[in-house]
Amino acid sequence: SARVSSGPWLSLIMRNIALIAVINTIGDFLLFLCKLFIAIITSFIAFELAFQGKLLEEGSQVQSPVLIASLVFVIGYAVAQLFMNVFEAGVDTVLQCFVLDTEMNENGAEPFCTEDLRKFMKEHHDKNEEAKGKKGCC
Repeated sequence: SARVSSGPWLSLIMRNIALIAVINTIGDFLLFLCKLFIAIITSFIAFELAFQGKLLEEGSQVQSPVLIASLVFVIGYAVAQLFMNVFEAGVDTVLQCFVLDTEMNENGAEPFCTEDLRKFMKEHHDKNEEAKGKKGCC
């Protein structure tokens, strides 16, 4: 059943809630910036094309390039949201795999993650522990 299979994952998340919360918060902010950047760039391109009259037949003029740019901004943000949701699911999966790998190899076995990822996570975990003034996350 779903309750039985979700139990171990829920306890894994609860044991590492601080790490997951910090990384998800930073990740959500960066993903928001990416979505905003995509929407702004696409609306700027649409504004330029509309302003130069390249969207219509020759001899026609666009009455309001701002309206077109606004519409493209909304559509661009929606499309960016869809693509970034897929990317975010991948990031969350990698984070959960990292946390599970770290817990499974606490007894001294070599974890499967790369050395760079281990160094990065250890540095930030140590800084977080110093800030809290205690060892362990929970």
